[in-house]
Amino acid sequence: MKKFLFVALVAVFAAFTACNDDDKEAQKYQVTVKITCDEAELSSMSSIKATAVSESGSVTTVDAQNGVAILKLVAGSYTISVVGDAGAYNYVGSTRCVVAEADVPNLKVSLIKSKPTGKIIFKEVYSTGVKSFYWTDGFYELFNNSDEVQYLDGIIMGIVQCGYGDVSSWADDEGNLPDYYPMGNHTVFFPGSGNEYPVQPGQSVVVATRAINHSARELGENDSVSPVDLSAADWEIFIPTSAQDTDNPDVPNLEVAYSQFGFDFMPAVSGQALILAKLPADSTMESFVANNALKPEGQYRAALCIPSEYVIDAVDIVYFNEDLKKSKTILDLDDSGYTYYSGSDDEWTDPMYCGKSLRRKCVGVSNGRAYFKDTNNSSDDFILGGQKPVVRRTFTSAD
Repeated sequence: MKKFLFVALVAVFAAFTACNDDDKEAQKYQVTVKITCDEAELSSMSSIKATAVSESGSVTTVDAQNGVAILKLVAGSYTISVVGDAGAYNYVGSTRCVVAEADVPNLKVSLIKSKPTGKIIFKEVYSTGVKSFYWTDGFYELFNNSDEVQYLDGIIMGIVQCGYGDVSSWADDEGNLPDYYPMGNHTVFFPGSGNEYPVQPGQSVVVATRAINHSARELGENDSVSPVDLSAADWEIFIPTSAQDTDNPDVPNLEVAYSQFGFDFMPAVSGQALILAKLPADSTMESFVANNALKPEGQYRAALCIPSEYVIDAVDIVYFNEDLKKSKTILDLDDSGYTYYSGSDDEWTDPMYCGKSLRRKCVGVSNGRAYFKDTNNSSDDFILGGQKPVVRRTFTSAD
C-alpha cells in the first residue's frame, strides 16, 4: 500500500511539474510596436501588418491599429518587420528585438516607401544541392506577376556578398548597409535590345545552373538522387571561362556581366541573397559595369556594385551562424524581412545539401493563372525553411 501511495505521489508531482514547465514555456510577453511614418502616408495605407520571426523560425503576424501593433511573444530574439499596403507601393521597416521575460512597451519601427510591387519576380529558388556535394542542379524560376507583357532583356541576376551569419564587410561601423549591392561569384544577365524576350502575364521562365536531367545522374556511395530535371529549362547559366562548366547547346545562355571567382554560378548551399535588377535604358552593360565596379578601402577585391534603385526584386536568404544569429544583406526598401533554408521540417538545422527550395506563396488563382505574394517582405512572402523543389510548380488554389 505504501509503495502504491509513493508511486501515485510521484506521478502527481511529475504531472504538476510538467504543467509548470508547459506554463513556463507558454509564457508570452507583450511587445508593443509603435509605427512611425508621415501622417498622410499612414492614412494612404489600406492595412499595416507586423511580423515577428524568431531565431528558430517561428512566425507571428498581427494587424496594426492606429499605428500600433501588439505582438504576444515568448522570450527570445526576433526580427520585427512591418509592411503597410498602399496599393502599387508598400511602406516597410524592420528592427531587431530581444524579449527577455518581460514586456517590451515601446519598440519603434519607422516605415519608408519601398519599391513598387514586382512585375518580374523570383517564384522559386533552388540552390541547396543534394548529397554527396552535388550542387549543379540549381534553378531560378522567374515569373511575370503582372497583368502586362514584361521583357527579360537587360535583366541582371546576381548573388549578394554576405557575412555568412555575420554583418556584411561592406556595412559601415554602425552596421548600416550601403545603398548598393556588392555582387559575388558571377553576375549574369539576359541579352536583348529591349523587347526580344517577352514574358506573358502569368508565365514562368526557368533558369538552370546546368540544363540537364540531374535526377538521372549515376549515383555513388552515400549520394542522393537530385529532385529536378532541368533539361527543358528556358535558359542556362554557362561560364565560358570555366573548364569545369558544361553547356547544353539546345538551351540559350545568359551572358556574364562580371566575374569575381568560381567555376559556376553558385550561391552558398547554406543560403545567400539574390537580386534581379534592370539595366538602365541609357546604359550598355559595358558602361554599367565600368561605372559600378568598386573597391572601397578594406575590401579584398573589386565587386560589381548594383545600386538599389535598379533592383526589381530581392530575396534576402540568410544563413544562421553557430549561435543562431543572422544578418540581413538586403535593404528594407527591397526586402524588409528574410527567408531561409533548413535541413529539418521541425527546427532549423544546417541546410547544406538538403535538397530543398524556397518558393513564393500563392495568393490566388484566377482562370487557371496564379498570382504570388509580393510585399517586399520575404518573411511573409515565402515558405520559410523550404520544401521539395518543383520546376514550374502549378497551383489550383491559394496557400
